Amino acid sequence: MILKIKKIALVWGFLLFACSFVLGQIRDLGQGGGGFPSGGGGGTKRISREDYRKKQDSLDANAIKPEVKLWRLEADGAYKVRRYRDSLKMDWQILHPFYKENPAVTFTGNLGAPYQSAIFSKRENIQEFLFLQPYECYLERPETHNFIDTKTPYTDLQYATGKSGNEEDNILKVFLTRNIKKGWNLGVRYNLLSSDGAYENQKNKIYSFSVFSSYELGRYKLYGFLNHNRLQISENGGMEDDVLIERDTTIKTRDMGVRLAGVGAKFHNYNYFLSHQYNIGEVRERVLFSDTTQVYPIKLVHTLHLDKSSRVYFDEEQSPDFYKSFIYKMGGKISETTNFQNLKNTLQIVLNEGYFDWFKYGLRAAVQYEKIKYEIPDLSAKFPFGWDTALSSHLQDNLSAEFGAFFSSTEKTNWAASWKTYLSGYRMGDVIAKGHYRRYLGADSLRNHKLQLDFQMQNLTPSFLYNDYFSNHRRWQNDFGKQASLKVGGYYSNKKWKLRVGGYLQALSNYVYFGKNASPEQTSEKISVLTAFAKIDLNWRKWHLEPAIYWQKTTNENILPLPMLALYSNAYFESEMFEKAITLRLGADVRYTTKWTAPSYFPAIGQYYLQTEKELGAYPKIDAYFVARFKRASFFMKYQHLNRVWGSVNYFSAPHYPIAPNVLRYGIRWYFYD
Repeated sequence: MILKIKKIALVWGFLLFACSFVLGQIRDLGQGGGGFPSGGGGGTKRISREDYRKKQDSLDANAIKPEVKLWRLEADGAYKVRRYRDSLKMDWQILHPFYKENPAVTFTGNLGAPYQSAIFSKRENIQEFLFLQPYECYLERPETHNFIDTKTPYTDLQYATGKSGNEEDNILKVFLTRNIKKGWNLGVRYNLLSSDGAYENQKNKIYSFSVFSSYELGRYKLYGFLNHNRLQISENGGMEDDVLIERDTTIKTRDMGVRLAGVGAKFHNYNYFLSHQYNIGEVRERVLFSDTTQVYPIKLVHTLHLDKSSRVYFDEEQSPDFYKSFIYKMGGKISETTNFQNLKNTLQIVLNEGYFDWFKYGLRAAVQYEKIKYEIPDLSAKFPFGWDTALSSHLQDNLSAEFGAFFSSTEKTNWAASWKTYLSGYRMGDVIAKGHYRRYLGADSLRNHKLQLDFQMQNLTPSFLYNDYFSNHRRWQNDFGKQASLKVGGYYSNKKWKLRVGGYLQALSNYVYFGKNASPEQTSEKISVLTAFAKIDLNWRKWHLEPAIYWQKTTNENILPLPMLALYSNAYFESEMFEKAITLRLGADVRYTTKWTAPSYFPAIGQYYLQTEKELGAYPKIDAYFVARFKRASFFMKYQHLNRVWGSVNYFSAPHYPIAPNVLRYGIRWYFYD
């Protein structure tokens, strides 16, 4: 009873704060009374509305207009592609990062949990370290970082929280950036995600701190990115008895038994990235992205990226009821460390696009050298008897050459194509060929219509950890052949209608996966996956419906099972108030997949693996929410998993891993330019 009173008081407190904040902002607009004060104090002189507006117009004319430009480095710094920030989006009540682009995922239930996309075309890993791949959406990486140029300081603050009983989730994001002077930007980003989880032994914490800078002046340009990602993940092995979820809703989630205690993993990931370039030749002025800029004919680019990662898996008890195999120690405490380090140096010469009137495209040739080091557990004798683990080192050297062409200097069209081949080392003979074409259609400059075509062909040696790994519960030594894959497809999008329609065809050969015993396997069978999708915003007056549907067909469901349909729909009522100063949205969204044999999760290796015993899915998860946006601030309130109180209780994402029960979440976001 006391907890319910506290929750009600907390909700009302948040609503009162939100209302006072909005009303305070409205007063700033001068919505009441016939005049406006010209100074402070109760006896200040009042001026007319017309004089006040003239004064504001004069101040605005002399003020620096806020402008934030974003871009991302492509092809190891050879060129940059503009990115566009949508400050009007009202979807940040979607707190799980993997749901931003995925309609359906398999995960272990709470924020910060390891996940795998249920949409196969979205399973594209940037991180080479196998154990971090299930956490990619939580990590800050130089490959996905947007560099910035801003005329005024820019700050973006976000905070969200939710509580159910004594369990609490918190998300904090702080982003600060400013230009030290023209052409020189400096910024920091801090992200914190903390989740106690609804069930026992589910606590996760993920921290990320990044510092970045870009310097563009004359012939020399430099881009730097430093960051540290730290993860603390608890593993509970899933529910001890699924029937407690499926049939009994009276037992508190914390009283439902789980299969593991005192088990978890700690991760560290460091990225040190530096890309700098020097332009050679006579400078010319060209208009790129509607801006006049200086272009040189040729540039030399050097990029250095050091990626250091580690995973420590620990188990205080080693439950024999959960783990059936023990290689070097049964019972008692274990701690297993795996380290990864990749030092990558890339040198390339680039013919800049847009310099010559007779040749507008860019060309590049690159040489890359990688020095990779793995440290994995290995057996060592323990005095006076027995065995323990030590670290064994495995070194790799890879030398590759790459050639490419690109065109990215207009707002209408950009494309790129490249061919990379490995000349020596662990990946000798590997090939990566890829390309894309983007065309913004129509005569307007709003980038409303876009056509994108994608192509990717790979013939790659599987990552080292698929071939060699040792632990107390799993050990393998493989000699897998190269995996071949082909992906072709694309989509058409219309920003005004919020329409996107497209599809992809993927062909796989020598596919590597985690089999039923949670160890890597390779199949000689060829597998094809066809994906089609459509998204649209249907609206009538102030009512909106945004359905999205993904259809998938795999030619081998025994090795690569996928849900045939994955659905996401967002329905809401949206209204503008107080002369469009405030936008309010009240709605609900739902996620659904057809039944399929979703993969199981094995904590000792932190990977999802094939299972054929239980089908999951066919369960709609509904969230209701309220969002209000005023100028540069917004806040939301969300009741997650609304239908848990009346619908089916078969809400498992992976075997033995239910999603979180209903919980109230709320948060605020504020960004400003001073």
